Amino acid sequence: MVKPSSFLLALGIVLFSSPAWADHTERDRQTEVSAFTLQAQQARLGLLKLEYGILDRWMVGTYTLPWVLMPIVKGPILNLHTKVRLLDAGNFHLAGRLGIYYANVQNIESSSVENGSFKGTIVPMSFIGSYVLSKRWTVSSELSWVQTVAHGDVESPSDSSVGGAVGQSNFQLSVSAEYRFGPHVALNLLTRFAPYVQPLELTTDAEVGPDTVVQLEAEVESGNQNAFLIQPGVTFSWGIWNLRAGLGVGNIFIPGPLLVSGLRTLVPDFDFYVRF
Repeated sequence: MVKPSSFLLALGIVLFSSPAWADHTERDRQTEVSAFTLQAQQARLGLLKLEYGILDRWMVGTYTLPWVLMPIVKGPILNLHTKVRLLDAGNFHLAGRLGIYYANVQNIESSSVENGSFKGTIVPMSFIGSYVLSKRWTVSSELSWVQTVAHGDVESPSDSSVGGAVGQSNFQLSVSAEYRFGPHVALNLLTRFAPYVQPLELTTDAEVGPDTVVQLEAEVESGNQNAFLIQPGVTFSWGIWNLRAGLGVGNIFIPGPLLVSGLRTLVPDFDFYVRF
C-alpha cells in the first residue's frame, strides 16, 4: 500500500523537477506571437486562455474571457483558434493561425433600446515566422488579416425598428523579439502596426410609417488608421508555473480577435498560466 506522504512526494518531484514541461528550453518556447506550438499532449491553462497540443505541430485553444461574459450578456459568446507549424528549416520556423469568434446576444435593453439583439463573427488569419538567432535571441514576424461582420436589430420605444450590418477589416504587421537570460527569465519586445483599417460600414432599414421603409447607408471613419503598439515585457517560468507581464504604449489590439481600438494609451499585458 502506497502511503499518502510517498504519493505527494512523487507528485512534487514530477511537477517541479521536469524542466521540459515549462522552463524556457529548446523545445518549450513561448507561443505568444511566434511560430512555435505546444508539444503533443501538452496543455496550457491560464487566466486568459486554454490551449492544448494535439500534435507537436498542431495546437488548439480558446480565450476564457468570452466564456465568463456569457452569463452577463445572456447569450453565447464562442471562440476557437488553432495554430499549425507548417515549416521547420534549420533555425527558421513558419506557422499559420486561424481563429473564429462568434457572439449571439439577445434582449439588449437600455433607455433608448428595447428587445435588441446582436450577432457578430470575427475571423483573424495570420502567418508567423520565427528565426532562432542564438541560444538567447529569437525574433518573430507576423502578418494578420482580420475580417469582422456584425448584424444588429433593435426596437426603439417609439416602435420604429432598425437593422443593419457593420464590418471592420484590418491588416496588421508585428515584429517581436525574445532575449533569454536563462531557463527561467526572458525579456520580450512586441511591436504592432495596422497600416490599413477599413472604415465601419452601416446599412439600416428604418420604418418611418405603416407603409414606408427608408434605407440608409453610412460609412464611419474608424479613427484607428495607422494604429501602433510598442510593448516591452518579461516572462518568468519555473517548473509548470509561468507569469507574463508587460506595459506598452499605443493603440489597444484586443488579444485573440485582434480588433484595433482608436484609443491610444498605456497598454498592459498580463497572464498567469501553468504548462504541463
